[in-house]
Amino acid sequence: MRKTFTELRNEFFKSFPDPSTDQIDGGRLYDLIQDVLDTLQPAYGVLSTIGTPISGTLGTTPVLVPWELKYWETAPEFVVNQAAGSITFTRPSGVVRITLTIDIGVAVNRALEFTIFANGVATPWRMQITGTGVTKPDAVGLVAILNPAVPTTYTIMASADQANTAAEFSNAVFVVENVPVGA
Repeated sequence: MRKTFTELRNEFFKSFPDPSTDQIDGGRLYDLIQDVLDTLQPAYGVLSTIGTPISGTLGTTPVLVPWELKYWETAPEFVVNQAAGSITFTRPSGVVRITLTIDIGVAVNRALEFTIFANGVATPWRMQITGTGVTKPDAVGLVAILNPAVPTTYTIMASADQANTAAEFSNAVFVVENVPVGA
């Protein structure tokens, strides 16, 4: 089971209080090494749109960014649902890094906003872009660090500064990954 570094330290000192006064138990040592390896192993979920650009119309109400491919998931910690455009981090706690990169084509001077949603609620993490033309896509990126207290489902929502704003998404990647830290 993946643990935080703090949990590993606590497990170590509980299992091996003092090697000078207590013998080291092989089974407990094996379990601790397994937990360390599980903790350091990367875990993530990935959605992408890498082929033909996806066209859509955006308005002032945020809508789900479309994804053409469920690229990868490290189950059971991450569950990727392409149809729902979501990546769920199933652990009850931990630190995750969210990375979004996307090429977006939108009319000149039209503003778009991409927001990370957690369990259906907008987070403060967002990025904005002002278009330079549908045929001249702009590359944008966002990296966020979050510390969810409960299992959390993440989605990316997009909106525009005006209704009926045509947009074209391509070369997009949405990654949610576990970050092993001391907390």
